[in-house]
Amino acid sequence: MRNAIATFCCLLAGAQVLAGPNEALAAAVADVRTLPTEAAKQTRYLWMPGGYTEDERAALNWHVNRLSKSAKLRRVRVVGADLVAICLDHYRWPESLWEKLGDVEPYYTIRTEEIIVEVVEEYEVVQVVRNWPGGKWPGDGKVYAANSFTYYAEEKRKKPGAAKKTSTKKAVNAPNPIYGQRIVAELQQRTGSLTPLVRGDWWVVQTSRQVDLRNRETGTGYSDWLGVRDRGDFLALIRFSQKDSEDLGRHVRGAFDRSKVAPHGRQLAGFDSVCGKVFMTLDTKTIDRKNLPTELLSPGAYQHDAQEWLANSPNGLIFEGLFDSSAKGERQATVPDFIGAFNTSDLWVSLDKRVHVGLCQTCHVEDGFRPVNEWARRTFRGGLKIDIAGRKEQQEFEDLYLSDLDKQLDEGRRRHAEALVELNGAGWTGRKNATAFAGLYNAYAEAPVNIKRLALERGVEEKALLDWMRAQSQVPGGMPVSLAGLLNGGTVRRETIEDFWPVLTLKVK
Repeated sequence: MRNAIATFCCLLAGAQVLAGPNEALAAAVADVRTLPTEAAKQTRYLWMPGGYTEDERAALNWHVNRLSKSAKLRRVRVVGADLVAICLDHYRWPESLWEKLGDVEPYYTIRTEEIIVEVVEEYEVVQVVRNWPGGKWPGDGKVYAANSFTYYAEEKRKKPGAAKKTSTKKAVNAPNPIYGQRIVAELQQRTGSLTPLVRGDWWVVQTSRQVDLRNRETGTGYSDWLGVRDRGDFLALIRFSQKDSEDLGRHVRGAFDRSKVAPHGRQLAGFDSVCGKVFMTLDTKTIDRKNLPTELLSPGAYQHDAQEWLANSPNGLIFEGLFDSSAKGERQATVPDFIGAFNTSDLWVSLDKRVHVGLCQTCHVEDGFRPVNEWARRTFRGGLKIDIAGRKEQQEFEDLYLSDLDKQLDEGRRRHAEALVELNGAGWTGRKNATAFAGLYNAYAEAPVNIKRLALERGVEEKALLDWMRAQSQVPGGMPVSLAGLLNGGTVRRETIEDFWPVLTLKVK
């Protein structure tokens, strides 16, 4: 139904519905030919089999901009029903970062080996007799005329017949040979990229989590895209100084006796940065009466093991960060298992219930910063007094724990909500955005692939693909066993399609 709706809408708009990866390449080349040289060098393309729906394109706009380091919100440029273009410099992404995609991109790129042959020759040092050329002799510092004596010198000479060849293998990326080599070469030349075109749904999944679907760190994950290696990088990204925020009184705290996410209580700290609101949760591996989040309320007293950061980005959307509690704050791909945090959102359909950095939006659907039921304000705002020794300590408690935390969260939500409306129009709420993004993500990462879907992605007729696969299965080694389920109406995992895509792109008659 989704593809039928997309096709119908595109036909109404007079757009061309592209059939498959080869047609997407042709459309990308036709587009890049119209661009000035400098713009072409910054342009990359995202192809979507069957075309983008309106919600998918809006979700893509959000995802691209939440990875942006620029304060300017920019939509992707629509080239066709199934093809969009993005400019790296619009989002302040280095070209080298995009090129890393070639190491893992499965649809247009193959990994191969390059044989490097080197001729190695052996040398020996020999003593030779030479005539003095004239000048100061280093032995005694005196000057002697040319040819006035002979002397021995060392000379490096090749050993006769000692040359030998050695070969080494080097992993390289190359275009899938099934695609037109001339058109691929032109797109590469005009963009200056070896990977100028990738699948849009694949790219969204790849860059919305730090480990990929195979649980690998690839160098192209969410934190990589932001350039975040540790907490220091994250704080620099949002131009944040905790000391400045505290000195200005822009610092609030919260304590929780129970959490909807973690099994223990936790603490929350809120600050201001140049970009907007910054919130950090403090979580612990174990809990006991000597380290209670509702007891040790003074900043720094409560000992924790992990931190989750949510902060307004320069354009008002939200950056996410997961770090350990070390002085450096090493980044984490997922919330540590010992905290027991699980993604139980109705938008998250995966059996992998870990909380991934970059995918917090599936839980934080209320424009990023969730409403909270904070323990200290709930307990002490009703007139109950807390016995705190010292005026300074009493003042600190009131400033941190009795201030308007909801107002601070609302301010962060407001910035995010305004950015969503500016990006995708009135009515594009946090819930709608989260739902659209989850749909785009799940359709690639979680939905099993059947023969109908595969035919759409290949750009061929379903019957022709099925007949070809059956014929190939009769040839020894002609069809991978893992794809056999497709021949009898079954499905395969998305990762399996990625693994064997080069086989599936052989010519279907």
